Amino acid sequence: MSDADTAPFHGVLTRFSYQNVPGGDGNRSIPPWQLTEDLLSPRRLDFRLAVFEMTCAASLLGQTQQDFEWILIIDRRLPERYRIKIERLLVGRRRTHLYEYQPGEDLGNVGWLRRYIVQGCSHLLTTQLDDDDALPRNFIEVLQRRVRRQAASLPIQVAASTRSDQWELLSSARAPLGYRCAWHRGDWITSAGLSLLSPVSPDCLTVLSLNHLLADIWTSPARGAGLQRLLLEKWGEAARRPETTRFIAARLDEFQQRVRRLSGASSLPEDGGFIDLTAEVGAVVVGNHFLNDQYLRLLERKSGRSRAQGPESFPNVTLRFDRFRERSCLFRKCWSNYWRLLRISCTRSGRWRQRARMLIWTSWRFLRA
Repeated sequence: MSDADTAPFHGVLTRFSYQNVPGGDGNRSIPPWQLTEDLLSPRRLDFRLAVFEMTCAASLLGQTQQDFEWILIIDRRLPERYRIKIERLLVGRRRTHLYEYQPGEDLGNVGWLRRYIVQGCSHLLTTQLDDDDALPRNFIEVLQRRVRRQAASLPIQVAASTRSDQWELLSSARAPLGYRCAWHRGDWITSAGLSLLSPVSPDCLTVLSLNHLLADIWTSPARGAGLQRLLLEKWGEAARRPETTRFIAARLDEFQQRVRRLSGASSLPEDGGFIDLTAEVGAVVVGNHFLNDQYLRLLERKSGRSRAQGPESFPNVTLRFDRFRERSCLFRKCWSNYWRLLRISCTRSGRWRQRARMLIWTSWRFLRA
């Protein structure tokens, strides 16, 4: 595409507390050992809605460019009072939709999204933003400009910022507004703001077909030892385990097959297809808290962790620190959170010695968090 072309249809996709099933979503499914609490329990929904208001919703409502459709994927059993709360929170934004996820549905395919796409669009641009993450204020503006400017020489284009900051949603007397730190798990791209441009067709892909770990290597043909070397160069010791290489290889095969079906090409180029937005938008923000599926992230050791001071801690991202202060009771370290972490550690897969070490480590880190 060039600047003269018609702008692609742009949809931002946010997943809000819906029950996923293995194979139903091209992006991920929640392991059984993490499902220790009903996703639709009032306690969990009250918490997630508060986090959503402070992070995801605040950052999208604060975007400098509002020319996009926002689709929130919800569970079909979501209680009516929570639907009403979401609608009231976003009442000022007309181009916002609640979509009921159907069990077993492939959200990586365009079928479910067609009802929102404007007729005549040649390309579909979708952006992923989970309900506890946030985007820089100019993210949508820069993304749309870069996508229109860059020729679509490949069947699809992937775009993202390669930098992530973390907001630790843990309120205490020492840190009333929680903590701020840089991403610590490895030099890979997070899902916040991950975007995919695909030509509109019956096999059109959404960003939920792409695992964020593949964002900048999705065209790679490397497998086996070659893929492990590539991952070690990019992620360091985080890619040392053989199961990591096998997992990434399987995800690459799956996604590349979908792209070949979309394009009709027998092979893919070895590089290209990734648009790096980092220099223009800066870091996206990932939320850490006790009701995150990735619950261990809050307890892991991080360098450069400091107390959040307010908007100046994340200067290019709109976040609701006022609401965090008002709802701080939800984010204080308490024994109910500790017992939940112990239950998860006890039910996690692995040998009893691994689970015992996990229990000890979880207890120690919780007390020091």
